[in-house]
Amino acid sequence: MCGPRPGEGGPHPAGGGAHSAEGGAYSAEGGPYPAGGGAEDGLRRTRRLLAAAQALTARFPEPPRLYAATSGARTVTPGDLGDPGQSALRGVLRVLALEHPELRATSVDTDPAAPDQLADTLAAELLADGPEDEIALRDGARYTAELDHAPLTDTERTTAAARTVRCGTDGFRLRAGRLGDLGSLELTTTPRRPAGPGEVELRVLAAGLNFRDVLTAMGLLPGDEDIRYRLGFECAGEVSAVGPGVDHLRAGDRVVAADVHGGAFGSYTVVPADRTVPLPEGLDPHTAAGLPIAFLTAWYALRHIGRVSAGERVLIHSATGGTGLAAIAVARLLGAEVLATAGSEEKRRFLRGMGVARVMDSRSLDFRDEIMEATGGEGVDVVLNSLSGAAIRAGLECLRPFGRFVELGVRDILSDAPLGLAPLRHNITFSTVDLRELQLDRPREYAAMLREVLTAIGEGRLKPLRCTTYPLAAVTDAFRQMAGARHIGKLVLSIPQEGRVDAVLPDGPRTVRDGGTYIVTGGLRGLGLATARWLARQGAGHLVLNGRTAPVGAAARTLAELSAAGTRITVVTGDIARPDTAERLVAAATSGEGASLHGVVHSAMVLDDAAVANIREDQLRRVWAPKATGAWRLHRATEGHRLDWFAVYSSMASLLGNAGQGAYAAANAWLDGFAAWRSARGLPTLAVNWGPWGETGVATGFADRGYQTIPTDEGLRALGALLAHRRVQTGVIPGEPATWIPATGRRSSLFAPLLPGDDAPAATRESTGDIRARLAALPAGPARRTALESYLTEHIRAVLRLSSTTLDPRTPLKSLGFDSLLAMELRVRLETGLSIKLAGNFVWRHPTVEALAAGLAQQLELDPADRPEERLGAPG
Repeated sequence: MCGPRPGEGGPHPAGGGAHSAEGGAYSAEGGPYPAGGGAEDGLRRTRRLLAAAQALTARFPEPPRLYAATSGARTVTPGDLGDPGQSALRGVLRVLALEHPELRATSVDTDPAAPDQLADTLAAELLADGPEDEIALRDGARYTAELDHAPLTDTERTTAAARTVRCGTDGFRLRAGRLGDLGSLELTTTPRRPAGPGEVELRVLAAGLNFRDVLTAMGLLPGDEDIRYRLGFECAGEVSAVGPGVDHLRAGDRVVAADVHGGAFGSYTVVPADRTVPLPEGLDPHTAAGLPIAFLTAWYALRHIGRVSAGERVLIHSATGGTGLAAIAVARLLGAEVLATAGSEEKRRFLRGMGVARVMDSRSLDFRDEIMEATGGEGVDVVLNSLSGAAIRAGLECLRPFGRFVELGVRDILSDAPLGLAPLRHNITFSTVDLRELQLDRPREYAAMLREVLTAIGEGRLKPLRCTTYPLAAVTDAFRQMAGARHIGKLVLSIPQEGRVDAVLPDGPRTVRDGGTYIVTGGLRGLGLATARWLARQGAGHLVLNGRTAPVGAAARTLAELSAAGTRITVVTGDIARPDTAERLVAAATSGEGASLHGVVHSAMVLDDAAVANIREDQLRRVWAPKATGAWRLHRATEGHRLDWFAVYSSMASLLGNAGQGAYAAANAWLDGFAAWRSARGLPTLAVNWGPWGETGVATGFADRGYQTIPTDEGLRALGALLAHRRVQTGVIPGEPATWIPATGRRSSLFAPLLPGDDAPAATRESTGDIRARLAALPAGPARRTALESYLTEHIRAVLRLSSTTLDPRTPLKSLGFDSLLAMELRVRLETGLSIKLAGNFVWRHPTVEALAAGLAQQLELDPADRPEERLGAPG
C-alpha cells in the first residue's frame, strides 16, 4: 500500500526569484468549491486544464513550464476541507509529467484563508521556479506532496479493533494477544454465554492470579489456539444467572469458584455449579478470590498425596508464594513440623516472623545439607517441591526412608528432564499434582475438596492469605510481578463493576454487518462482481447490484450461486450517471420493514484512452460520467442514510500517473478528492487507488507483459483492511511501486520516497551528453548502429519488463506486446534520454528495433551511412 505523504517544505520565499528556465508560466485558474457543483465543477476545470495543455504542446516548440494554480484544493493542515472540484487537475498533471516532461507540469494550491495574499504568494512561488511538482501554501508555510509506503500502523490496528464496553453489563475477558509477550495482554469483547444445564453465570468481582497464568501467557504450556484465552482459574463473584437443574444457587448469591478451564479474568464467566461454594461470611471478595487454587493445591498435595500426619516434617519450597503460604497453613493444621525455603532475605524474614523455625535459601542447593544437619541426619518426611533442575535431586536426597516427594512444577515434566532413580531406593515415592487433570478426570473428588477447603476457611481453621490487589487496567504489571516472583502471598485482579473499558474484537474488526445491505455499482461483471461475492462471503444479507445491462453467462451463474447460498440479490440496471439510477438503487436497498443501507461500493467505470494532446470532449465525458458523476449522484441519493462506509474504486493512474490515460486519471483524481471531502464532513469514505488485477477486471493483460498484478483474494483482503481501519485514500499496488514509475517520472519530487537509491535501468542512468557523445565517437556504420540498437533494446526491455534475453532487431514491436500506451512510454523515454523531440507516432512509423535505430540516427543527425539501404528494405 502507498499513499500521499504531505511533507513540509521550508518557509515560503519572501519574494524575488528567477523566471523558469523555459521563460514563462501558464496558469489554469482554480477557485472556491461552488455549493452543489459536484462532479460538473470538476469536469469544467479539467476541460480548461486540458485545453491549456493542448495549446502549449501544439503551439510552442519549446513550451514554458505549466502551472495549475488552485485554492484550497487539498487537505493539508487540520481543519482544511479540500475541494474535489479542483482535485481532478492533479490526475491530469501527473499524466502530463509522463507524456510531456518538458512542460514540468506543476500544481500550486494556495491558501484559501488568505485570499488577499494570493497574488503575492503565487507570484513568489512561480518566480522561484522550484524543483517540486506539487506544492501547497498554508499560513506562510510551504508544503510539498510526496507518495510513500503506507502500511497499517499499530495505532490503526488498535483503534479499528477497539470497542467501548460497559462494565457490569457487557461481556469481556483477558487474552494474550501474542503468546510469549506479556505486554500484549488485552481485553477482548466476548458475548455473554447463557448458563447451560448444571451451570451458573457469575459476574466476576475479583480473580486470583497464578503462576500457571504466566506460563500460559508465555506460551510455555501445551494447548490449542484458544489457550490465549485460558487465563484466570479462580474468582469471587455474584451469581447472575442459573442454568437448568441448579437448585441450590440463585441470582444474587455471592460465591467463590475454581474452574481450571480458565476465563475468570473478565466481566462474566460460566462455570459448573459444583465448582462454586458460598463466599465465607465476613470475607471480602478480593481476599476470597485468591484462596481456592492455592488451598486446593496444598490440601490435595499434603493431605491426599503426601498423606501428612501429626509429628512429621514437611519441607515447603518457595514458601512465600500463595501456594507456599497455603501449604504452611495446611501442614500446621495436620500437625506437621514445617521447614521452608525462600528466594530472598526479605522473604525469609517474613517466614521467620510467621514462626517457621528453619528457613533456607531456595536459590542454593545448600538446603540439603542444612536440613540433614537440622534433623540430625534423618531428613524430612515430605518435600513439597516447586523448584527445578538440580534442586529436584537435592530435595529427594533430603527425604528419610518412606518419604514422599510431591512435585508441583511442570517445567521439568514438560521438558522430560532426567531424574535418576538412586534417591528412590529407600521406599521413596515421587508424585505429581495437576489440579486441571484432577478436575477433568475426577470432578466429584475435586468438588468435594473445594467444599472441604472453603469450609475450613469459613470455620477459621485455615486463615486467609496475604493478598495484593491490582486493578484490571494494571494486569500487565501484575503478571510481571508474578513472573519475577517478587511478591509475597497472592496477587488478585479487581474487575471493574461500573463505567466503561476498551476491548478489542477477538477476530479483528468487521467491516460487513451480518445480514446487512450493500450497493455495488459496476457490480455485474469484473471487479465489481468479485466485490459482491466478497461481501456475500463476509455475511452481507442483501446486495443491490448495478450495471448498464442485465447479467448474462458467467455473471448470471455467479449471482445464482450467491442467491442459493442465502444472499438476497437485487439487480438494478441503468447508467449510474443518469439522474434517477442512484435513487432507484437506494430505494431497492431500503425497501421492506426495518431495511437500512450500510455501505456503498462504487466501481463503475469506462476506459477510453488517449494522450492528453488528443483527448476529445466526448472522450472526457465518456470516462468522467460513470466515475465522477456517478459518485456524486450516489452521494446525493444516500444523504440522510447512516452508512458505515462509502468506498470508491479509484486507480493508480491518478496516484502515479499513466501515460495515455489523462481523462481516466482526472476522473479518478476527482474521486480521491471526493473521498477526502466526504470524510472531512464526518462521512467515512475510502478511495482505493487500485493497481492492475491479474484475475479479473480490465487490466489482466499486465501479467503477460511481466508486471506483478493483484490476486483477487489478496486485493479484497486489502479492501477489508482499508475499510476497517478508516483509511481515506490509499494505493494498493502489486510489487514495488518503483516498478510502475516510468523513467520520465523518476525525477519527480512526488516519487522521491518510493525510489530509494538509483534503481533506474542502465539506459536511463547514462546522461544525455554521455550517450550522444559515445554514439558520435563511434565510426559510422555497423558499430554505431549496433550501439544505438543496444541502447534502444534496454529501453524496450524496461518498458515491456522483459528479461535480458537478446532481441532480434527485425522483430516487430507489436509481436512483443507493444500497444499505444507502451509506445508512448518508449517515445517519452527516448525524448528524455536523448534530449530530442519526436513525433507522436514516431514508434509506430518505425515498427522494429532496426527501423527505430535508423529513425533515431536521422533525428540525431548522425551519418546517413548508418542506414544501409539493404537493411531498410528500400527498393533497388
